[in-house]
Amino acid sequence: MNFLVNPAIDEFVNVLLSVSSRVYHDDANQEAGEYIVWFETSERGLKADDGNAEESIRIAVDVYTNKEFSDIPAKLK
Repeated sequence: MNFLVNPAIDEFVNVLLSVSSRVYHDDANQEAGEYIVWFETSERGLKADDGNAEESIRIAVDVYTNKEFSDIPAKLK
């Protein structure tokens, strides 16, 4: 999935998509059933002469389900 310009984010989203086809960024717009929402919580970068030398992005993942024992969290570990 080519979600963003950042290849690491694309890789992360692909991992989520391997667990569920219902993966959303920031908001799920009143979805029902089981689904995953991911969002960035912070971003930091280390600057160098020619741009960014390092970049880190902290991401949170919320799993929404109506089942008491969903298998999605175990698959994400």
